[in-house]
Amino acid sequence: MTQKQFIEFSHHHYLPGYLRGRRQPGLIVSLKPSSALLNWLKNSEKSIQLARLANQFNAYCGIAESHESTSSNYDWTGLVKQIGICTSSVLQYFKFPQLDNPEILFAPTPEKYLQKPTQLLITTPHCDPSLNLKALKLVLEIISNALASENFELPTIKISNVLSDIKKNLNFSVNALFLKAAYENEMPVLVLNGGTVQYGFGARSEWFEHTFSMQTTNISVRMARDKSKCSLRLQQAGLPVAPSTKVRSAEEALQFGKHVGFPIVIKPANLDGGNAVTANLSTPNEVRAAVQKVQKVSKQIRAEKHIFGRDYRLTVLDGQVVWAVERVPGGVVGDGEHTVEQLIAKENETLNRRQGPAQTLQPLTLNGEAKSLLSKQKVSIDTVPAKGTFVRLSSIANVATGGRPVPVFEQVHPDNIKLAERAARALRLDIAGVDILIRDITKSWREIGGVICEVNGQPDLGATTALHLYGDVLRARVPGTGRIPIIAVVGGAAATELIKRSVEAISDSVSLGWMSPSAIGIGVSVLQTGKFKTFSGSQILLTDNQVEALIFQIAGEDILQTGLPTDRLDLVIIADEISPPPLHREIEKSLLPACAGDVIRLGGNVVEQTAVDAIERLLN
Repeated sequence: MTQKQFIEFSHHHYLPGYLRGRRQPGLIVSLKPSSALLNWLKNSEKSIQLARLANQFNAYCGIAESHESTSSNYDWTGLVKQIGICTSSVLQYFKFPQLDNPEILFAPTPEKYLQKPTQLLITTPHCDPSLNLKALKLVLEIISNALASENFELPTIKISNVLSDIKKNLNFSVNALFLKAAYENEMPVLVLNGGTVQYGFGARSEWFEHTFSMQTTNISVRMARDKSKCSLRLQQAGLPVAPSTKVRSAEEALQFGKHVGFPIVIKPANLDGGNAVTANLSTPNEVRAAVQKVQKVSKQIRAEKHIFGRDYRLTVLDGQVVWAVERVPGGVVGDGEHTVEQLIAKENETLNRRQGPAQTLQPLTLNGEAKSLLSKQKVSIDTVPAKGTFVRLSSIANVATGGRPVPVFEQVHPDNIKLAERAARALRLDIAGVDILIRDITKSWREIGGVICEVNGQPDLGATTALHLYGDVLRARVPGTGRIPIIAVVGGAAATELIKRSVEAISDSVSLGWMSPSAIGIGVSVLQTGKFKTFSGSQILLTDNQVEALIFQIAGEDILQTGLPTDRLDLVIIADEISPPPLHREIEKSLLPACAGDVIRLGGNVVEQTAVDAIERLLN
């Protein structure tokens, strides 16, 4: 039987806004069961098998328990909820936080299951909605295959392959760890485009591209990324760097090595993250191989004197070192019992390196560089290293090449902290990752020597030792929670008139953004006229850094298709009812749970001035 015969996935609709007090956008999907599936669900034993399969899937994705009990039978709506939970588990596998549970928006009566689709709302935590779709299709395929074959064993190999493919090909434009920090600090999130994310609204917002913020200057980042310019600037600032030069060929690199003394390092002059970097090169063959490696990714080749020492990354935020790690190169520690190859396999099975929700490090690989290093250490993959012996597999210590960060913040000598801070200041970077090579970070570089290896103008804060830094960076840039007062007014002409009066009443004290279905403005200035939907019209104002507060009008059903423009409202005013009455009830059902303040209904003794006074109290 095919997947379609069991569960028909007929339609999906992305909801970029917020409904019913939910705190994240969502994806609405329409699902219908086959008669064969409904018969399956009537069988208590088979229903429980399906529930266990779902729980195993959730556990594989790192979710300890399902929201459904394995001891109870599934009916169709119970299975739909579990499909939503399993889909959400995939997003949590990729570390996207889920603030809202899946929710059934509409379910027909049981006798209509085969004719009318059930609508399921699945959280899309400010990420690419195609991730939800890929996750949902995986879940439906697993369920369908289990039912067709009557084999309820979890297909772990297939799941692993699909998740690897998703990770490889999906555009993760929003950093999940920044997203988690924003949620924890109750900061609004607006995904703009091209990887740019706005945290906060209007005048209390900040834009980020990963660790780039609006305070990161283009000149500084370009200088840090160009290794030649960076080295020259650091020298101009009186800071210690390794002798280096640009080269055009392996022969020029060898001449440089003869001049400064081997070993040397070969790297791209314009790339970050340890990409195509090879260190500790002493022979012509090693240098030629390293140059060829760079030429595959860049036309700009840089040679440096290799400085022996341990590799440290000091993170600088607004002129102060806020974190430090030693970057231990990829390798294994002997136990006197297992071969190098077996130790690598064991290390790659640890939670930090194994593919899965807990993975924070890259797996170790036996590539050409690793085999060359083994030869230098006079060991092979079949050697059994003595207990405690470290066998190195990478010439550099970057996490991207299998390195492992070890916190050393409390141990850094004050002189070394000042060195990192001076390096960031020399390049005028608001945030920087300063890489220092030194034998012992607890000793001053002035006493034992040491050099600045690189300065990264867009440092990766890491997912292992420094999760707190994501919140620190956001709090350093976004004022408070980044929220501004937001007011929703429901109705037609009465709502439009109320907004007009409110703008006139407070335009001198607050830069109030406002929108109606026919106009958008800030204060008494009209920015645009035309036809505007609530969501898109409000987005214009929420992304304008002049807006200190927002009042928007809901005059129709469009918010049921897009959701509200914000996850939280401070005041809701029902100026008049939208026709027909069932539509008005649906709008209130979507609107009122998001209101953290008062709800004012005009009519009877509650007049327009009452609402204007409430708006003035909120904004003044």
